[in-house]
Order: sequence, then C-alpha cells, then structure tokens
Amino acid sequence: GEASLGRPACDIFEINPSLIGNVSPLGSGSIRHCPNLLSFYTLRMKGKDFAISLLEESGYQFKMCLAAISEEGFAAKPLGGVMSMREALEHQTEACIAVQKDAMGEKHSWGTFKFPDASIAELIEIFDGERAKAVAIALDKFDDHPHYSKDYLIAHEFYHVGQMAAVRLALNDGFEAYSIYRF
Repeated sequence: GEASLGRPACDIFEINPSLIGNVSPLGSGSIRHCPNLLSFYTLRMKGKDFAISLLEESGYQFKMCLAAISEEGFAAKPLGGVMSMREALEHQTEACIAVQKDAMGEKHSWGTFKFPDASIAELIEIFDGERAKAVAIALDKFDDHPHYSKDYLIAHEFYHVGQMAAVRLALNDGFEAYSIYRF
C-alpha cells in the first residue's frame, strides 16, 4: 500500500544486507528468537519524516473513532474507568494546548481545559485547530523537543484510539473497528 507521504509503506525500512545470513527477521516464528531485529533493518526515513507519517496516522485514526457518533454515544461511558468520547476529545485537545504552552515556556496545569457547550462538529473543529497548532510546533521544534510529537501527540493519540475504539464497540452503534485503518 501507499504510505500517507506518497511513498510505498515498504520504503520506511530496508533490510541491512550486511546482516543477511546472520539474523532472520522471522526467527523461529517469534520476535524473541531475533534479538537483533532492529539492527536487521535500516531506517530509510529520517526521524522527522517518520514522525510526520505517524502524526498523520494517529490523527486519522483518532478522528475515525469519532466518525458518525451520535450525541448520546459521544457522552456515554459504557466502560468503567474509560473516558467518554467527549472526554477523550477534550483531553487530547488539552494535550495540544499543553504543547503550545510548553513551547512558550509555560507549565500547563492538566485538567484545567474544558470544552464550551457546543455541537460535536464544533468541538472537533476546536480540536482540529489546536492540533494543527501543536503539530506545527512539534515539527518546527522536532530536533530539540521530539517529545512534543512523540509523547503529547503520537503515543498519546494512539493510546486513546484504543480506548475510543473500545467505547465505540461497547456502544454497539455499528462502528467497524477496522474502519480506523487506511487499508
């Protein structure tokens, strides 16, 4: 398939020819049989380009979890200890604001951001705006502050995608779990 940056997905890694014959990436059917797996591959993309592709994918999956959700489903908490869709969207919006504040030398006080009373579409629009600002900062400051993209955005969004997909499945509202992927 095509990666979102216009390159084939397989262009991200290439086999390191100096290791052929020394290490099998498949081992004996298990990763534990391949301790040198990471050295078997050479990363073709630069770190920032790889971060861009992951930012595109984490953002896409996050938004796909919100696709066609009802107002009732948006506020529902069908799983104990797991955020509602609204809470997850608000929380990730706050993470984007935290990136912006940190980049300006300010410390963010978590839990202080609250969405206004608005429709789902308006709240998603707020998220989109704050995320665009956070992504721009994360990429601009990538060399000195890779944690902006890695921790606040990529890892954080993928973490909440798992929760959001579980909530959608628990809502039994017709959500297809594999709809979050581009394949």
